Amino acid sequence: QFLPYMVRTFGCRNGLKTLSQSGANAYERYTLGMLQKWGMSHGAIKKWQPFFYQWGLYAKDVLDKQRAHNQDQKKKTHDNQIPPRNDSSAPIGSVTPLRHELSARRYLWHMSAFEKLYRQGTMFSLGTIDSS
Repeated sequence: QFLPYMVRTFGCRNGLKTLSQSGANAYERYTLGMLQKWGMSHGAIKKWQPFFYQWGLYAKDVLDKQRAHNQDQKKKTHDNQIPPRNDSSAPIGSVTPLRHELSARRYLWHMSAFEKLYRQGTMFSLGTIDSS
């Protein structure tokens, strides 16, 4: 139980800044360095690195869509247009600014959704998260 907490907190949550600012490759290096710093065995690293890789792809896609949505909202506000209503039932990838924001303070909804998909064997690549 303790390791999954550390993985979620230090790898997934704390790694969002690296992922957002420097991309998926930097995030992979960040998580590998973290596991090595913790003294994890080669077998444990082989177990957790695919999880981090997939979380990195998932989170990067959500962060990119979130950034594009926020820029679009700013443009609409600037152009005196009324922004669309926040749809709290939006699916994964159709990020809404309040309910499903992905940030270090608000990541658990996405973590839960990702973990379910990961356990089902869903694999991600950049740009593949359903936005419908």
